[in-house]
Amino acid sequence: LWSVPPLHIADYRVRTELDAAYRDAILDVVVKVSAPENAEACACSVRMALFDTAGAQIGCWSAPVISESDGLAAAFAEPIAAPAKWSDEHPNLYSLVISLLDSGGRTVQVERSRIGFRKVEIRDGRVCVNGVPIRIKGVNRHEHDPETGHTVSVESMVADIRLMKQANVNAVRTCHYPNDPRWYDLCDEYGIFVLDEADMESHGVWDRPAKDPAWEHVYIDRASRM
Repeated sequence: LWSVPPLHIADYRVRTELDAAYRDAILDVVVKVSAPENAEACACSVRMALFDTAGAQIGCWSAPVISESDGLAAAFAEPIAAPAKWSDEHPNLYSLVISLLDSGGRTVQVERSRIGFRKVEIRDGRVCVNGVPIRIKGVNRHEHDPETGHTVSVESMVADIRLMKQANVNAVRTCHYPNDPRWYDLCDEYGIFVLDEADMESHGVWDRPAKDPAWEHVYIDRASRM
């Protein structure tokens, strides 16, 4: 069950754009806001604060909520000098706190997300993270526990990741379905690359559904929900 006030954060997306030297970054954030039709939405604002791994505040910014073609939104593009970069060997994470304020300046809703500053590229046929070529050493993983079956605890997830890291594994493929959201947070925290996979198995018919336009909406729906 999910409950929010009539004026609330509908969605937000975060991008960390590194410069050509992979030193400084632009914190690019767009916050989508949902409001009742009769609300004074344009008088609302969004406050955004960034904290480093030690909990120290890096910066705090505010932006008005404005009406755009696809709804209400607040946008940020803030320069961040030399942030600690995220990689599988050094999974540095920052905390981003987003607050929605009503027309009276009262805090209506707060969301928090851990983010990493990193850039993924394919250069000369090689996958690079922050300008450095990487070697992917991955495994497949099902959401399964030997004692509890498909009811997987956080402790079980951490145990899987610890085994992976001990074996010098740095990547995981989710097998045929999106995983528990907590799994992705743990991969961020411990330094694991993720190849996410939607539930679109077609054993027995191979690629026939993928080439049949009648199945297009099913494929797109499952990929977008993932």
